[in-house]
Amino acid sequence: MMNKKFLIKGFAALALVASISSCTKDVTAMSQGEINTKSKENAELQLGLSIPNGQTWDMASQVTTNIAVNLGLDQSYTVGIYDKNPLYNKNAKYYTLKEVHEGGTLNTSLTIPSNQSMVYITVYDSKNRSVVHTAHVENGQINANIGGGAAGSRSMRAAEDASKYPEYVETLDYYLNPINGRNRWDGWNLDPANLEEISIDGMKSYTALTDAIILNDTKDGNRTLTDENGDHFPGGNVDGRHYRVAANTEVTEVFHIIGHTTIVNNSVIYVEGTLHLNGNTLYGPTIVVADGGKIILDGDTNMSRTARLIVMAGGSVEAASGVTPTFNVNSEDYSGLNVITDESILNNSNVGAPCYNAGTIAFNGEFNINGCDFYNKGTITVDKLRNTCGGFYTNFGHITARTNNDAEDDAFNSLIVNGCYLHYTEDAGVGPLTLLDHSRLDCDGQLYMCAPSRNNCIMYNYSMIDAGSIKCNQVIYTGPTEENSFAIVKTGSFYVSYANDINALNNVYFDMENTEEFYLYDSDGNVTKEDLTNRWGAAYHILGGCTPFGLYFCAAPITHWTSEDSSALIIPDGDCTGKGNNPGGDDGEIFGDPVVYTYAFEDQTANTDYDMNDVVLKVSYKVKEEGTGENAGKVIYDTNTLVVKLVAAGATYNIKVKIGNTYLFGGQEIHDALGVDRGVMVNTGRSTPVAPISEEINIPAGFTGDFTQLPVSIEVLSTNTTYAYPNTDEYPHAIMVPTDWAWPTERTIITEAYPGNGTATITTESGAEFLINSFSAWAATPAAQRATVLGDIKWYETAAAPGKTMTNN
Repeated sequence: MMNKKFLIKGFAALALVASISSCTKDVTAMSQGEINTKSKENAELQLGLSIPNGQTWDMASQVTTNIAVNLGLDQSYTVGIYDKNPLYNKNAKYYTLKEVHEGGTLNTSLTIPSNQSMVYITVYDSKNRSVVHTAHVENGQINANIGGGAAGSRSMRAAEDASKYPEYVETLDYYLNPINGRNRWDGWNLDPANLEEISIDGMKSYTALTDAIILNDTKDGNRTLTDENGDHFPGGNVDGRHYRVAANTEVTEVFHIIGHTTIVNNSVIYVEGTLHLNGNTLYGPTIVVADGGKIILDGDTNMSRTARLIVMAGGSVEAASGVTPTFNVNSEDYSGLNVITDESILNNSNVGAPCYNAGTIAFNGEFNINGCDFYNKGTITVDKLRNTCGGFYTNFGHITARTNNDAEDDAFNSLIVNGCYLHYTEDAGVGPLTLLDHSRLDCDGQLYMCAPSRNNCIMYNYSMIDAGSIKCNQVIYTGPTEENSFAIVKTGSFYVSYANDINALNNVYFDMENTEEFYLYDSDGNVTKEDLTNRWGAAYHILGGCTPFGLYFCAAPITHWTSEDSSALIIPDGDCTGKGNNPGGDDGEIFGDPVVYTYAFEDQTANTDYDMNDVVLKVSYKVKEEGTGENAGKVIYDTNTLVVKLVAAGATYNIKVKIGNTYLFGGQEIHDALGVDRGVMVNTGRSTPVAPISEEINIPAGFTGDFTQLPVSIEVLSTNTTYAYPNTDEYPHAIMVPTDWAWPTERTIITEAYPGNGTATITTESGAEFLINSFSAWAATPAAQRATVLGDIKWYETAAAPGKTMTNN
């Protein structure tokens, strides 16, 4: 229960103090010890709380920086350190703004809130294009190495280069005869006993296939060209298993092949002309579409068992007019073959056949490559591209589909290596994903990304994901590690269930339209918007809010940010890079304004009301823009000059203000300087507003940039008393708030102006309970315990009580 002596506040407390004062000797006759005792008692009465012994009122501290900049351009950069992410928060303020040359280090000191656990380092190039890195404040230091690739000349296409990507690049020869391949998973290095080798020259001499052969020469007219027993040999075919659709020939009749279940290339159809498929039984054949050859889908068609599709450059697959077919290639698996698979990467060894496209596959239907090792270096344009059942595909060409998998669970086994351009025009889902140099994945709808416990999103240099929204299930975004390299993930919003649903490693940058757009989804499909201030919430940790509590799942929060409109990360538009990222290299701007430090004073201590508005000063460094020469457009941050603004004077006493040994405003009394009669309260809600006045002064002697030690004092001429900041007393008659603070109105005690909100409370040592984000909670918590008890909560950033504060903005 709250101590009864602290239930009296406001005017009643002042009356009590006045009565006490009238019964005791005058304050001016007291010793300093008596004044301190009486002043602390008054503060406790006014504030309604017990002030811990030895309490201090510091809300800020001085930290040092060690920030290396290696963006790869021979130029000087402007480095700003911000309180919030300036890309997405218009109210972000910078603590410092200084120039650093390529390869240099920013070593400086700055004043930040004592509980500021994270800052946003923004690096601007010569055109004010920027990147943002988050960094934690640890043991009074900010350390970072900014090396993420700025603007420059970039190639626009990933090279299909086996020397560069030996684990991904394959050749047509390999897909014709899948042995001795370099494929990443070594999954199709078949035992030669399971393969009959084929060649282009050899296929050109196969027996010609015609409609007449299908109708007239098959056994009992069953349209079966061959079966695994090899007892059908229509058309004089020597072995009954190898056929050719000759150039200028069109095969329209339905036929069937029941091929061998364990021998690859046991039956082959080589298409130089036009081959129609419509419900054919295709168990096991390898269909090779030559340059100029064409497959036309007249209806749904399945290829299974050891069946494979190979489309050479210049070949094509399309649908008949008005038909929306499903084309399944390969819907079964290779479980009967002697193949080598890496089960630590593939979910199981029951995966389908090696297939290949260097031509054009385009139809309005479903292209089902479930289980395949499908290699594309041509163009695929379909309505739905399905890829599940443990298969994978590699893309060095263009793939466009409306969507892919039917359900989110299907995406788990959808392994994709993208070396060029992949585009989903609606919602889609992917599992383990690798994006090679200068490749891009666009998803106009929601992109579901999953595959827990796998290294599941590897992004090479200058690769990019751009999605309307991204729903994450334990995604690890792993960017490049080299200096001057980067990858980008751009999205309108994120959907997560847990803090470990998004992990970011190395040089991967995130571009969001608004960092507030984080949503929480559960197993029942319910979606709620995340409260980013909730220290126990998922998004709080994903955005890096891991200290000082060291909460779970904080190993790899998002730390690198960019925004395309002003990004220093230039990706040209191109064949594989799509529309690129800030491809024109448009100029940016220096974001925000300098941090303002507010110094607020009471003009007495023993009998004061603690509305903290008798004198209110706003102090910052001078900022100016040079408009000519080499400094054209640059923001110059002058750390030798202070801008001091007098914004409120709630005192009726006559007062002068000093910083160091310099009297402000020409040494005038504050009412005279503001142009009002002495004794008139200014900008406290009790009189007509008066425009603040400001003055530029040189920094005082010995000032090192530590605003917690800036010597600010008020001389109360009426009582011949001086009150100074820094304040070493146990009562808060002089405070510095490390922000552009809204001060209380006249006769509004600071505890009433900032009562906190929400439901979270703390219990102080005196047994009183306060809302955790109130001034009372901060004031009643011993300074040494604030970091542990209050974390990074800043009472002065909590919404003030309506109508209880004033501002100069």
